[in-house]
Amino acid sequence: MTYQQKKILIWGKTHPELSRNYIETVCTGGVLEDGAPVRLYPISYRYLEGDRRFGKYQWITAEIEKDHRDTRPESFRVKAESILIGESIPTTRDEWGLRAEYIFRNPAWQFESMEDLVAAQASAGTSLGVVQPKEILGISEKVRPEEEKEAFEKKI
Repeated sequence: MTYQQKKILIWGKTHPELSRNYIETVCTGGVLEDGAPVRLYPISYRYLEGDRRFGKYQWITAEIEKDHRDTRPESFRVKAESILIGESIPTTRDEWGLRAEYIFRNPAWQFESMEDLVAAQASAGTSLGVVQPKEILGISEKVRPEEEKEAFEKKI
């Protein structure tokens, strides 16, 4: 498969993780204009030139191709040098109105429950999905040990 230029609305980025091959990577989630979900990996976000750094709910145009090493249907590789920043969907009184127009455009990745998402993962390898929680049982925060931070800084 070859790279194709696509317009993508970014909706999330993971915390940077250390990588043997890329120093540091960020997994980035987005949707195409038709609402299909995409996972862009790896992206060395901290090392992108300023005019290539994107934010959440910002459109980018980039050359992407299906990642043949990753069987999840949403996983794509991106040419970092091809990233062009587009407009942002700003935080406004009705920010979800315009954002939801794209995020929920494709019902194929919207699930009634986690059980349904897990079933889609078992049958089709699906790994990204929108699920409205039935109940929130709690929130927790994981503080990383100081040694992990020091090892990270040393590697950089």
